[in-house]
Amino acid sequence: MTATEGSKKLPVYIVLDSSAKETPAQFEELEQCFFNIYNGILSNSRIASRIEISLITYGGEAYNPIPLGPVTEVTMPTLRQDYRPKAVLGAALLKVSNMVKMELGSGYYSPVVMILTNGAVTDKPFYKRAINELSGCDFTLLAFFTTAEVAGTEKINLERLSENIFQASDFSEAICGEYFEGLLNK
Repeated sequence: MTATEGSKKLPVYIVLDSSAKETPAQFEELEQCFFNIYNGILSNSRIASRIEISLITYGGEAYNPIPLGPVTEVTMPTLRQDYRPKAVLGAALLKVSNMVKMELGSGYYSPVVMILTNGAVTDKPFYKRAINELSGCDFTLLAFFTTAEVAGTEKINLERLSENIFQASDFSEAICGEYFEGLLNK
């Protein structure tokens, strides 16, 4: 059975950098951006029932504290900064790529992947593999950086996949709700 446009769900994978590469202030900025995304979706009754979210955090390892499911049914975990000075963004993006392949079917729109990071990557081979794997996927990528200046290869690779690069502090609940409502009404 094919899902009708009105019953299709929009999967949103949020990849949050919780590594010790972030200063406490940067981690708080990214954490606030995550909560703005979550609350922006949840507070908009026109979209909340049509969006499913998953949270993948990464520091020394990639974790999935919120598996893909309805945003209205999320049990919010306590977000903690990883004490290890690693930022395994590549492993987190490979996890997202595998999750997208395994979890999504005809009842879903193309997924949205949101990366919240300061741009530091310590697993460059996995990161390069993940960027190449994601290059062939049908998804929308949004990257959010902390106010720290991010430059170099990591930012260039993300720019290759997406024109949607923002400062994390600029993405409010209202903007988030409007953004997703626009995606669902295309």
